Amino acid sequence: MKKFIAILLIGCLFANELSAFPLKRGTSVVVCLSTSASSNKNTPIRAEVAADVNVAGEPVIVRGTPVVLSVDKIKAKGVGEPGYLQIACISTTAVDGQTIELSGNIERTGKDNQGAAIGLGVGLGLTLLPIGGFFFLCLKGEKVELPAGTTIMGVTVMNNYEIVPLE
Repeated sequence: MKKFIAILLIGCLFANELSAFPLKRGTSVVVCLSTSASSNKNTPIRAEVAADVNVAGEPVIVRGTPVVLSVDKIKAKGVGEPGYLQIACISTTAVDGQTIELSGNIERTGKDNQGAAIGLGVGLGLTLLPIGGFFFLCLKGEKVELPAGTTIMGVTVMNNYEIVPLE
């Protein structure tokens, strides 16, 4: 009887292993911004998984799961320097609670207005408008704006995982 119980317990352990779904490295994850993002504002930026990630017909990452982000931004500055915004996807959570590391980002730079700012500022400051012409050096470059719903393309899973589906 003891042998039967031991074999039954070992069988149950292997049955759990067989019911896990392999989430492979390189699997695509669709991520979109749930809030707007700006290079000139210090508001929190959030993103979520936009579509279920399925393995063998079972969802392993569900739509609406939050995504942890890393944000790098530079404000648009005077003398025509543009704004810069980079949003990198770090991780999300699978249905069994595992943290899934992600790779992928979106990067944007605003329009550069340095030529116009320097040309107008120095040109008009030295010639036609000696007092007010130098204020053209205060012209800023373009800021970067990404609306809510912007899709971050090319986000993939970084490692291999075994996901146990919810029952």
